[in-house]
Amino acid sequence: MFQVCAILFRKLIGVSFIFILLNQESLAITQDELIALPNQKYALCAGALSFNFDSITYAKCLKLKGNSVSLTQPYPPNQNIQTVNKIGTANNTYRVSTYSPPGASVAVYTCTQPGAFAQCDGGLCFENTSGKKFPSLGRLGRGEIMCSCPAVTTDKTYHVNGPATCPKTAAEYDAICGAGSAKAQSSDGVILRVGAAGPAINNDILLEFYNNSFGASYVNSKCDRPAN
Repeated sequence: MFQVCAILFRKLIGVSFIFILLNQESLAITQDELIALPNQKYALCAGALSFNFDSITYAKCLKLKGNSVSLTQPYPPNQNIQTVNKIGTANNTYRVSTYSPPGASVAVYTCTQPGAFAQCDGGLCFENTSGKKFPSLGRLGRGEIMCSCPAVTTDKTYHVNGPATCPKTAAEYDAICGAGSAKAQSSDGVILRVGAAGPAINNDILLEFYNNSFGASYVNSKCDRPAN
C-alpha cells in the first residue's frame, strides 16, 4: 500500500512544490500573503509527525472541515490554493493542508540550530490514505490523512509545532526541532516535525490573521529553548 501511495504522491509532488514555496531568505511573512478559507475541508498538520523518504515527508495529519488560512500560493491564470482545494474536495480525491489553531496540546518552538522540518502548508493529502498503515507512523485513523510535504534542511531560523509540555534541557528542545546536520536530518526514515521558515512570529501572524478573519481569539503556546 505504501508503494502505491508513494507513486501517487510522486506524480503530484511537482505540483505540490508550487503550493509550498516559502523563500528561505525571507524570514517574515505578511498578512498580504495570506488567504482566509472559510467552511471547507482541509488537513491540519500543525503538531503532526512526518516520515522522511527520499527527501519527501509523509505527515500524519487531521481531516477537518471548517475555517482555516494559508499562504495564498498564487499561480496563473488567477488561481491559488483555494482553487486547488476546491478541485480535490469536489471529487473527494485529495484535500490541501492549511492552518487553523491546533489546540492546547501543541506549542510553537523557535529553532536556531541547523536542522530540518516538514513544510506542509499547501501540501496535498490523499483521501484514500485514511485507515491505511504507513512506515514508522502506524495505521491512520478514519479521521486522519497522509499529506505529502517536502523535507526542508536549513541553517537559518525556523519554527516547528511540538508538544505543549516544554522540554527541560537544550538537547531535548533541539531534538524536537530536528536539529542536526543536513545529511543526518535528510536521511531516509528520519521523523521530522511540521514547521516553516522564519521565527515563531510567523506563526503569530498566521494566528492573528485567522482570528481577524473569523472573529476568534486564540493565542499561541510557545516553548523557549533552555540554556543548558
